[in-house]
Amino acid sequence: MTGRAAQACLVQILPFKQNVLHHGGILKPSIFIRAAALLALAAGTSAQAAVIDFDALAAPGWGTTLRPDYSEDGFQLTTNFGFFGSVHANNLLYAGSAGLYNTPLATTSLARAGGGAFSLNSIELADLFSVGRRAYDVTFIGHVLGGGTVNQTFSVSTANVFSPHTFSGFNNLLSVTWKESLTRVHQFDNINVTAVPEPGTYAMLLAGLGLLGFMGRRKRPV
Repeated sequence: MTGRAAQACLVQILPFKQNVLHHGGILKPSIFIRAAALLALAAGTSAQAAVIDFDALAAPGWGTTLRPDYSEDGFQLTTNFGFFGSVHANNLLYAGSAGLYNTPLATTSLARAGGGAFSLNSIELADLFSVGRRAYDVTFIGHVLGGGTVNQTFSVSTANVFSPHTFSGFNNLLSVTWKESLTRVHQFDNINVTAVPEPGTYAMLLAGLGLLGFMGRRKRPV
């Protein structure tokens, strides 16, 4: 359950405290059922969207931080060889915010850290360096749950400034991969993803709806 869902749930449950105290500290069955239903609904409908913003990598100075992988908000970025780099704020190649770039010719892979399907909504791209100083393409390949792929290509300008790009049809994916070239390397930031709820989440949502329906039938006049 996300923090917002839990907060909304508490707003609904806190009034129960007065009822509990009024009845000598004993939780009435109807109150318990309502609380359980609200908790189940909050867990079942909790927001799954996230933006991987790499803010944890923000650093002053002229250098670059190297790392073998990166995890944030339940998602993991890995490379098939080499290292990821993050340009520091005073570096001439800094694109306006903390991001990552990969080793030339390396492939970046994005997936949920614990497995499971997700949607890729958007990403921001910026040039790190390019031979010839002309725009170039980056192709993203989405590996769909159950088989098959989708792909989309974006053009990256030679400016060291992040610009947004929106995906279409990148849903129900197990992973997304994209590659750096030898002579043109890009940076990426603000990856907008949405985790697909697990089957257990739907079961919890149905349980919450069932409990609320049960309460409604109990309160209906005969």
